[in-house]
Amino acid sequence: MIFLTFPIGFIAAMILTGLIFISEHNFGIIVVTSAFFIVTEWIFFLLFGYLQWFVLIPKVISVTKKRKK
Repeated sequence: MIFLTFPIGFIAAMILTGLIFISEHNFGIIVVTSAFFIVTEWIFFLLFGYLQWFVLIPKVISVTKKRKK
């Protein structure tokens, strides 16, 4: 399952990292790279991967099957 969570989860984690980086440099918010930050990124990674493979893709498949009928 971890392999399947890669595409959207990785993008979500990268966006989260980018937003934190931008807020640190533009607004002066200091974020310390810690275990909490890494765990938060992995939670986003797994959550978005789960939503992709077990919610989004089955809905797309069911819609395409309905159109074929």
